[in-house]
Amino acid sequence: SGAATNELEDQRTLLVDKLSGLADITVTEDENSSYKITIEGTTLVNGDSAKQLECYTVTDTASSAYGMYGIRWADSGVSFGSGDTGALNAYLQLRDGASADNQGIPYYLNQLNEFARTFAKAFNEGVTSGSTTYSGHAAGVGLNDTTDIRFFSYDSVSSADFVASGSTLEEAYKNITAGNISISLDIQNDTDKIATASSTGEDGNNEAISDMIKICTSANISGNATVNDLYNKIVTAAASAGSYAQTEYDRKDTLRTYLNTSRTSVSGVSSDEETVNLTTYTSAYAASAKMVSAWSEIYQTTINMVNTD
Repeated sequence: SGAATNELEDQRTLLVDKLSGLADITVTEDENSSYKITIEGTTLVNGDSAKQLECYTVTDTASSAYGMYGIRWADSGVSFGSGDTGALNAYLQLRDGASADNQGIPYYLNQLNEFARTFAKAFNEGVTSGSTTYSGHAAGVGLNDTTDIRFFSYDSVSSADFVASGSTLEEAYKNITAGNISISLDIQNDTDKIATASSTGEDGNNEAISDMIKICTSANISGNATVNDLYNKIVTAAASAGSYAQTEYDRKDTLRTYLNTSRTSVSGVSSDEETVNLTTYTSAYAASAKMVSAWSEIYQTTINMVNTD
């Protein structure tokens, strides 16, 4: 096309740099200076040909990415693996990571969901902490003598509908998440159904509300952990992970800057181009030297002629 080879090579190098920032690629160059680029053993680019990737909606309900986009090879339909490094791998880990070894958004959502379920169940049904049993809201009596009312449900459903939402009470609580936990419709419609007493017909009986206050403050609702302990554990874990990630980012960013500077100092120089320049400058120097020598000879001859006269 008449374009300078070095400029085209620089453009290609820039594209490879951008690609390497997205995925863990391997680049090889053949004797014709053509590139072959592979990702996880699959060829993406081979000379002037390239495979296509496509997005699709994940339909596997067991996957943490269910309902979201996945990436696959267009020709085979095989799921695309971006490798262990690169921005794409980091984005997918952040979006889909649901395990202790891969702590993404789903992992912390699961922690918050479990906290919401544990707290709602303890408050509604009561707990045994050590040797002491604390009654929950369902065992208490409201001002209008109502009983068996759950204070917390999900999506503002009634206490009866909440209990009926699972084959067992344990299954019903699995419907609660940190995003949908709510006060039951019974309490929203009639605050007299808030259970404060442990039995009917006893003015001043506040045993039920006293137990529920202790469930919210000092009673262990899961193992040896109180409500505050469970919540602080989640916050501390997220803060520690964030701090570690920031430290690793700063360290690796410094390393990246150093390596990029070192590489640029080498890859920014074309040996072919510098050889041509060196030959050009050498020839120019030789020509200049001959010119200086000629002028020196002329000058000396002229001086001699003047001295002779």
